[in-house]
Amino acid sequence: RYEAQDRGNLNANAIAAAVLYDDGEWTPLVIPPPDVDQPDRLLGRALWRPPNGVSEARIRVTISDQAGNAAG
Repeated sequence: RYEAQDRGNLNANAIAAAVLYDDGEWTPLVIPPPDVDQPDRLLGRALWRPPNGVSEARIRVTISDQAGNAAG
């Protein structure tokens, strides 16, 4: 589950997730669009399972506001 908060300035189309397996390269993850019913926050959830044999995985999620400023 994820939640991003801002005072109406978040860009729901600018959310991205990636995973890093065992010190490899960042690989994009597909996440469903967030719930945009509340003007000051985006809510969502995604299901992800690491492949067999992976000993470590890191997840990175970033989002931008309407001005293009990114945070993650």
